[in-house]
Amino acid sequence: MDQIIDTQVPVRQLLEQILSKLSIPPFLLGLNWTSTERMSCQQVDILTSELEYYRRLLEPVIREIAGQFLRTRGYSGMVEIIWDNINLQDESELSKARYYNAQAEALELENALKKQQIAAKRSDKEDNTDELS
Repeated sequence: MDQIIDTQVPVRQLLEQILSKLSIPPFLLGLNWTSTERMSCQQVDILTSELEYYRRLLEPVIREIAGQFLRTRGYSGMVEIIWDNINLQDESELSKARYYNAQAEALELENALKKQQIAAKRSDKEDNTDELS
């Protein structure tokens, strides 16, 4: 008669539906339903979006300050701000690609060295057989 209803599953399903409708990543509310890799991708996306927002916010101010500074020095013209790439996922993939390329190059060099050593041994054997004949 005093039975506790298991609400774990329905509550989780409700939370999942609410979060998906609002497009809020679960980790922002302390919930952990996805893999760490997926969670880190979401965190990187949020960080990238925030950095882009701050750039848009600061760019007019920086342009104004730089323009005023240049005008006091006698320069005229437009100020252009060139930002570095902030897509952290691309940077991560690029570094992985460089790492894999370096590994492949090391293996190629190792194989080339082994081929040279084998060729040198064959040459030595041929020289020895020629001397014996």
